[in-house]
Amino acid sequence: VTRDDLASREMAEAARATALEMKLEPSDVDIHAVGASDFTVPITKARAAGAEAWIAFGEARDAAEMVKSFRRFNYAPRLFFARGAADPLFVSLVGQDAEATLAAVEYSPRFGTPGNAEFVKTFSAKWSGAPTVPAAEAYAAATVLAEGLRRAGTDAAKLREALATSE
Repeated sequence: VTRDDLASREMAEAARATALEMKLEPSDVDIHAVGASDFTVPITKARAAGAEAWIAFGEARDAAEMVKSFRRFNYAPRLFFARGAADPLFVSLVGQDAEATLAAVEYSPRFGTPGNAEFVKTFSAKWSGAPTVPAAEAYAAATVLAEGLRRAGTDAAKLREALATSE
């Protein structure tokens, strides 16, 4: 997490809290300066703790410096997720070392995913513009809820179970 990024800090703290709820053993959230290139201390701590996952909420350059540090220290977490790794800049900075890095990509109306073209067409016709990220998230949530209601009806306990077991 970069020192100046409150949103990243909040995401990191939420990820840590979720890991604790899942009975995992997360480390403390590590804060680094924007543009840091020395990850010796967190890598040393992760290796000593036997950490199998590294989750980073910084930008593309931060993620690239982490990957470069991993190589320098011959450290390879089984899971490396970096928010900034979805940026094409990340791949240009680390090349082939980007392999197996996970990232999240923000919604785009251009995605070729099942149902997206129809969603974009319907949304655009009604609202005279392409859907935004919040619109897509709301649509996805409503779609999941509708499927749960279709399967379980309005009984709260049955609906909760249907939502918990949906794929």
